[in-house]
Amino acid sequence: MPAADLPELVNPVKARMQAGDVALGMIVRLARSGDVVRIAKSTGHDFVFIDAVKPEYGAYLDALLPKMAPGGMITVDNVLWSGRIAAGEHDENTDALRAFNEKFLHHEQLEATVLPVGDGFGIGVVRPHG
Repeated sequence: MPAADLPELVNPVKARMQAGDVALGMIVRLARSGDVVRIAKSTGHDFVFIDAVKPEYGAYLDALLPKMAPGGMITVDNVLWSGRIAAGEHDENTDALRAFNEKFLHHEQLEATVLPVGDGFGIGVVRPHG
């Protein structure tokens, strides 16, 4: 997606957050996984939502985990991929999500689960560091 299109996607989200008075302390970022480390310079994040190019999910997790506060929550959309994961289908996105799910659910820094709602929703709570 061209950088010029990014505000078109982010601005409506920010407007809804402000209208609902939930924007206090929130930062909305839309970026490729390679840019996450550069953008998320600070540490101690309490909440992250991943909904991205499916083969990049693992890179997002790797980039964000060191920046999360203990007890922080990483949530992930589309982890069941309309049932294609369970159906054993194979394509680039499905295989990437299947690999991500294994990593997410068994990561030593997370207590994670997948909720079978919608396209599947992953929730991981960051264990204390160290």
